[in-house]
Amino acid sequence: MASIASAPAFAATSGALTLPTLHGKAAVVYDATTGTFLYTDNGNTELPMASLTKMMTAYVALRDWHDNIARQMVVPQAVTKVYGTMIYLQPGEVYTFKQLLEAMLLVSANDAAVAIAVNVAGSLPAFVAEMNREAQLLGLTETHYADVNGLDAPHHYSSARDLALLGAAAMTDPVFRQMVDMRHATIPWPAKNSVRQLYNINEMLTVFPGADGIKTGYTTDAQNCVVASANRGGHEVIAVVMGEGPYWVWQDEAALLRYGLQAAQSDPLPPPPPTLPMVFHLAAPTAGSVGAATPHGRGDSAWALVAGVVAFGGIATAIQRNRRPRRWRWRGFRQGRPASVARMPGMPRLKPIPYSHIARDD
Repeated sequence: MASIASAPAFAATSGALTLPTLHGKAAVVYDATTGTFLYTDNGNTELPMASLTKMMTAYVALRDWHDNIARQMVVPQAVTKVYGTMIYLQPGEVYTFKQLLEAMLLVSANDAAVAIAVNVAGSLPAFVAEMNREAQLLGLTETHYADVNGLDAPHHYSSARDLALLGAAAMTDPVFRQMVDMRHATIPWPAKNSVRQLYNINEMLTVFPGADGIKTGYTTDAQNCVVASANRGGHEVIAVVMGEGPYWVWQDEAALLRYGLQAAQSDPLPPPPPTLPMVFHLAAPTAGSVGAATPHGRGDSAWALVAGVVAFGGIATAIQRNRRPRRWRWRGFRQGRPASVARMPGMPRLKPIPYSHIARDD
């Protein structure tokens, strides 16, 4: 990788801050709080991503099952075809969604990823299709998925830039955030009438003070890949390395995180936005410019800000968030007074998309 001397844009952002020469194929540092890339080297290059794939597997699964992590899942027959890192699930065993998530995110169990995908979508191809649709919604333009666990496969790739954006999006989910920061978990082991001890394989959690995630990966083609995050002074910084050898991966990742946290402190945080930092994709006839809402058209569709106001059914309708994470509802107002907005015919289902990764570029 290029040193600081060969990255003028990086130097302009960082001032006197410097980085040693890095050793992988690609790297980025992203300030998720401001939506700013602080450093990039081959950040848009498509590369195999190994088990960093599982960030999207978890993101898609939690999108629909966030409030149901205690739901039981039956291990499918498909786990018998899995290889690589496993916890040796047996078909017919029953685990909770939470337990399988812990196995997938802490020790990168490929069989746990398959079990989650089949239980959520009914089949692996259906779940992979959902992963690719979600990648498009998140604006991951250099990403395509062919499996749910990251084993080397044709047409399975991502970029350091996309992985930073995905990491930031996944960390908006409190269940995901809490799990990737866990050092240890215990789940059942029915075949041995015992329990499994799961220890997080992300060494950044122990070697870098303040690190709180996110995911590691390794295959022969991808080599070592890491997405790590840390918070300081209100800034959440995400560093990504791809194609790293075994001797430098943790040193390079720590150097990127350290730089990112220092560089982020030199930029004051912007004032909070007037609305919650999310957007919704609505049908064009639905989203009208009323009050605080200013939809931004893209073809025959439009974007409307959360807690902004859209016209629907003759009622000025605000989109508000429930106290439950990732649960949203319509709330109606007519002439400043609450109005009933039951599920009127044609009212669209709302799909949350992180504002910092979509609307900022619209």
